[in-house]
Amino acid sequence: MAGKHASVIAWSRDANPSRGEYGEPTTLFVVGDVPDME
Repeated sequence: MAGKHASVIAWSRDANPSRGEYGEPTTLFVVGDVPDME
């Protein structure tokens, strides 16, 4: 993907949608200029 796009970010987080609980995202991989999402 990184060869076809200006930037790539892969992330993961724990979630329990039935309870509406979502953990903090963890960045797994970044290539290119990715803006701060905060």
